[in-house]
Amino acid sequence: MTNKSVLLVLVALVSMPSLVDGLRVCATLDSGFDMLVDQTMDISAVTSESQLEGYHSDMREQILTLKLNLTYELAVLPSYGQVMVETRKGTCDVGWASFFYMGNRDRCFPDPNTCRDISLYTEAEKASPTPWRCCTDYSTPLLTYGIAFAYDARQVSFFEALIGCITNVFFINFISFIFILIVLVSHLIWFFERRSNADEFPTDYSDGIDDAVWWSLVTITTVGYGDKVPKSAGGKMVAVVWLFLGLFLYSILSGHMAATFADIRDKKIYFQTVDDLIASDLKICSYASQFAQAGRLAAIKTSNQVPRSGTVGCTDAMIAGEADVVAMDLFSLRYWLSTTPSAQKTYSIGRSINQYTVAVVYPEGTSAAGVAVRPFKDLIDPAIGEFVQLPLADTIRNKWAPEAAFASGEETEPFQWELVGTANALIIAYILLKIFVCVKPASTKEVMRRMSSTRVMGASGGSSGNIRPAAPVPETLQTVVVPLGKSDVDP
Repeated sequence: MTNKSVLLVLVALVSMPSLVDGLRVCATLDSGFDMLVDQTMDISAVTSESQLEGYHSDMREQILTLKLNLTYELAVLPSYGQVMVETRKGTCDVGWASFFYMGNRDRCFPDPNTCRDISLYTEAEKASPTPWRCCTDYSTPLLTYGIAFAYDARQVSFFEALIGCITNVFFINFISFIFILIVLVSHLIWFFERRSNADEFPTDYSDGIDDAVWWSLVTITTVGYGDKVPKSAGGKMVAVVWLFLGLFLYSILSGHMAATFADIRDKKIYFQTVDDLIASDLKICSYASQFAQAGRLAAIKTSNQVPRSGTVGCTDAMIAGEADVVAMDLFSLRYWLSTTPSAQKTYSIGRSINQYTVAVVYPEGTSAAGVAVRPFKDLIDPAIGEFVQLPLADTIRNKWAPEAAFASGEETEPFQWELVGTANALIIAYILLKIFVCVKPASTKEVMRRMSSTRVMGASGGSSGNIRPAAPVPETLQTVVVPLGKSDVDP
């Protein structure tokens, strides 16, 4: 290092206090990180930490105010992108927000998509600042977490799943195909059986085809009552083919219906990787930068992208039905779920699919001699590194993103009380009916019948209680005995 370079560094260190006196910190609103104490306040009116609350507000107070004893001007900007661009321009000395570390933002290589010349940035570009989000220095990491997914974890009721199965397109098409086969086989079996087995398959078409349809139906469903059995050679050949075809078709139907029922009943969405999310064909809500060309969710179809500026916008979109899944940082989602009791019974948060280093950003400054002059970074970074190791840092983190808000997606299926209650009511009714029959006193007629039976047994000298009197022969069944040779019937 030349003597001139050493001199520049010494000048920078000596002048640090005066630089810090004019420290300007920029932030942006995000759920759990920085939020307005007064929700009706305009962000342009925010000038101090007392007007904000959240993880970053607490961390700035602990590190900048209490640890470093600094005074600073606070400004809240509309988005993460504007905070980074204004920090790159030097308007902000520190961009204190949850910035994921990304290599293209740390680099300063000209690129029309990720790193444009800052001199081309105008007021009109504030709506889409992504191409200018580069040439910044990241701080010591504040947090390490990743993108997680929030989704509707409610299970569909039994009846809804059942209706969904029988209205499924595959089921309707399959049943239509089966119906055509049943009609065809019914005619074949009737044709072969109508003469040799007319008792079970009558010759008359209107009667015989009904029985043939019944036989075809109970055979293909593998029930086989056995009330009608083919006896002709042709009928038996048709029956053999129909039996094996029925087993094959019924296996397909039962397997598909079981899988469909399970899919409908269990609407949980669980992802291991971003590729799983991309392949799901669901509507995904996330930061607009995640859908950009360099974003992790850029491969999701445009029709399935629901870009929002933060967690609140995405969770509102999910509740309104505009999005199926919210892909946001785990910290923000934990805060949202922990502070929204109505959502805790409906929505769940999956595990992070990746890990991000979260840090604040500083302007990238270089002197004419090529020596980096970063007094704010050199002053604040060591304080951040020391503080995040303290138990107090964990306390602050758990205050705004409690572990209890994390859900693994494993839930207990609730009782369907309309089914369980009805079944139990029927069982109780049956038990009560049996008890009533057992304890009901015998009627007068029944008592007289038993007494008459006892007298008959006594008169016949029967000694065993197992002997029962013969029942009287009805008059309609009595036969007149005519002596031989005296019949009045003409031969």
